[in-house]
Amino acid sequence: TTVDGMSWHPFGRIGFKMNATSWLVLQANGSRYVRQPHFWELFGNRGNMQGNPLLKPEDGWNVDAGGALKFKPSSRWWKLLHFRAAFFWNETSDLIRFIQNSQRTILAVNIDRARTLGTEMALRTVFFKRFQLHLQWTWLYARNVSASSYENGKILPGRPAHELSLQLNFALRW
Repeated sequence: TTVDGMSWHPFGRIGFKMNATSWLVLQANGSRYVRQPHFWELFGNRGNMQGNPLLKPEDGWNVDAGGALKFKPSSRWWKLLHFRAAFFWNETSDLIRFIQNSQRTILAVNIDRARTLGTEMALRTVFFKRFQLHLQWTWLYARNVSASSYENGKILPGRPAHELSLQLNFALRW
């Protein structure tokens, strides 16, 4: 929004968290956000990235909701089980993305509108007092929903539909 020639971008966040039981937590958040273009998006990096001083700030809405389960089993070898899951929705105007404008250079441009839906699940467990296992999976449905007929409905680049992360830690006490 422009007021008296100045750009005006109000934003804020509201959240809710409830400890439903000793082992269940529910939470939800809603926000309006603004992201100004980075310096290198505006002016380039003197290499393969050309600057675009006409970039507008990204602005959008974000909503997420989810919960977490936490158990402390009464087992000698298994000490903790923590599971969390969340759903999120994001609607962005003037999303900044990179396009290849020649064989060796890229340029940051604004997309009219973009929408991202997704879910994230994570599991953390501790066993034998020294081992920690972290497993996380994310699913994204990220689409360009701009007015441009040749762009509308296309997948947003750089946002994979599935991401999986697995980490195993071993801790020693010194």
